Amino acid sequence: MKHLCTLVTALVLGFAPFLTHGQSAKTHEYQLAEKVIGQLSLINRVEQLPENFVEQFEQNPFRLSEKVNQKWLEAFKEAYNKKRLMQDYRSILADKLNKLPANKINEWLKQTSTQELAQAREQHHSLQGKRKQIVAMYELEQDSLSQNRKELLSNYAEAILPAGALMESSIIVFHSVLKSIDKLSDNINFTDVQINQLTANFRQQEPDYVQQMKDKKLPVVFFGVSSNPIEQSLHFWQSQTGQLLTEAIYASLQQTYKQAAERLADHI
Repeated sequence: MKHLCTLVTALVLGFAPFLTHGQSAKTHEYQLAEKVIGQLSLINRVEQLPENFVEQFEQNPFRLSEKVNQKWLEAFKEAYNKKRLMQDYRSILADKLNKLPANKINEWLKQTSTQELAQAREQHHSLQGKRKQIVAMYELEQDSLSQNRKELLSNYAEAILPAGALMESSIIVFHSVLKSIDKLSDNINFTDVQINQLTANFRQQEPDYVQQMKDKKLPVVFFGVSSNPIEQSLHFWQSQTGQLLTEAIYASLQQTYKQAAERLADHI
């Protein structure tokens, strides 16, 4: 027994440096993920889509019984719990960032232009930002953007939001909604053909997120921000590292929703 204890102790001590290194690397990945999430206000991105579905289905569009609809809403809110979503997203993004050049991402995070745009995003999503949004929209109605500013914001939107990225995330959640309702309700039995048709209709009704960002969101979010920091940030997003980071951000979002969809299926 004493020999066994000595052997176990030796093994633990022998692996200690590797464990410490692994924990350190993991901590670094999480810290980097936290910084990226904070700078880009990704919490709002992760939480917004499920919130939209809750708002829509509180209206009971499938005309379920009140009891069944309430049960479904509770299951959905539990599966897509905000805290759990962010835990999953942070973990998934951290793993993906481990494969990217962290030094270049850290350099971008430290740039004054990055911090200036992050401050604009933070103000936009704050309670005080609501009033600023109203002022910005009024000012933009009175004095439209110059062509150069429009082109800059258009290029920026295309760089940070890949075409179809948010649509695919929406489809993941929408499918989980249909399948869970089908499973929960005795009065609904979706066939594959019906699910495909509903999905096609859903695609047609969903907005063009990139165009929406170009025309409505970015002009308001970056109202009062000079073009220089936007141009500097655009250079990063158009670089190879920036493109890889964009892919990681939205691949992580889709994976996060897939995990939530699995939880919803288990809850029903």
